[in-house]
Amino acid sequence: MFCTKCGTKIKENALFCTKCGTRVRIPEAPPEAAAPVVPTPAGKPAEAPEEPQPAVMPEAAAEPEAAQPVMMPEMPEAPPRDAGKPGPIPSDVHRPKEHRNARPEKEMYEPVPKEKDQGVIIVILGALALVLAAAAAVVIIFFVLPGKLEQKAEEPDENVAEAIAEDMEEDGGETLDASPEDIPEEKWETDENTAPAEEEEPAEEEETEEEEEAEPVDEGDNAEFGIKSDTKEDYEKVAADSYFEYYYDSDIDMFNFTYPLDLFNLVKRDREDFTNDYGTHLESLKFTGSEGSSLLYRVYKRNDSAGMKDAADFVHGQEIKEMTDIDNIYPVKVDGDKAWFIVTGRDAEDDDMLLYDMFCLTGDYVFQMKVSFPDYENADDKSEKGYYTEYLYRSCGFSNSSHKVRSYEDYKNDVD
Repeated sequence: MFCTKCGTKIKENALFCTKCGTRVRIPEAPPEAAAPVVPTPAGKPAEAPEEPQPAVMPEAAAEPEAAQPVMMPEMPEAPPRDAGKPGPIPSDVHRPKEHRNARPEKEMYEPVPKEKDQGVIIVILGALALVLAAAAAVVIIFFVLPGKLEQKAEEPDENVAEAIAEDMEEDGGETLDASPEDIPEEKWETDENTAPAEEEEPAEEEETEEEEEAEPVDEGDNAEFGIKSDTKEDYEKVAADSYFEYYYDSDIDMFNFTYPLDLFNLVKRDREDFTNDYGTHLESLKFTGSEGSSLLYRVYKRNDSAGMKDAADFVHGQEIKEMTDIDNIYPVKVDGDKAWFIVTGRDAEDDDMLLYDMFCLTGDYVFQMKVSFPDYENADDKSEKGYYTEYLYRSCGFSNSSHKVRSYEDYKNDVD
């Protein structure tokens, strides 16, 4: 016979399946039926009834050889029995009969949550607490504290209240107890003793920082030469006033000149001892203006033995290297122990600046006057700067000019 659950072949008299442990129900034999009484025809002896055959239980699930038995999915085989250890016992054997087919008790309860699920819940709750704390901090910083500070700033100061009360008494008003509550509101708003708001303190710090950042103005030698550091370049004013100062403060003959007082904002004197291709430097005075104009007077001690013409040509060649659009308005001229030249053009490093360069060479010295100013803006500007340059040339001690200085009107009438 075969197990009705797993299909395993078992013994005929087995109560349980040796593989899956399922109880095998043996069908009871049907009750023995009474032999039917068959009437016997007359004249024929009655036949004795057949002896009943013992009931034989048919083999369970006997199938024709051609047909294959329907097999249930095989259960995992029990592990081999070790020596001294009993094999697996079907779980139904130890159950009461009425509970052997019942569902196992462990399946009647819900599974207990695992520890990692509890950990996830704790992490989520912690993150939520942090978010709430951050939100509370934001509310306090941006909404609660500003209101508190504003309220504190609006509270009347007791010292100020006392000062206001004294002023009111002096003005003939009623005597007050110098407490903030006794001072009328309009008095707080209009009285000069009102306490300044706390927000004004950073403004004072900013002003202090700006004062510290301001660099001191370079005064150079302005005081000695009467130059003001706040002077703005204005050639129209120079031409109209014709206000020039005379300078002669040197033991060197011919090194004297004039300069305008109301054109430049800085002057520096330099008496550093150094040597270059022109000779040994003795003294320089350089005036500079707010728009880039400059005026340079310089003298060198000659160290060369070249002739006058060769020395003048050499200096002229060096000077024109720094110019473009060159115009030799007074070419090199030698007269005895002296030589002169004047060359004009544009500054090679700044094409917007015009240059007027004059040199005088003697047997002992090399003198220079160099004028620089921005390009002409219009005809009047050209006339004013032309007059300014002529005045410097005619008043210079080493220019060898035979003409006296003249007024701007005379200059303009002559040029026009």
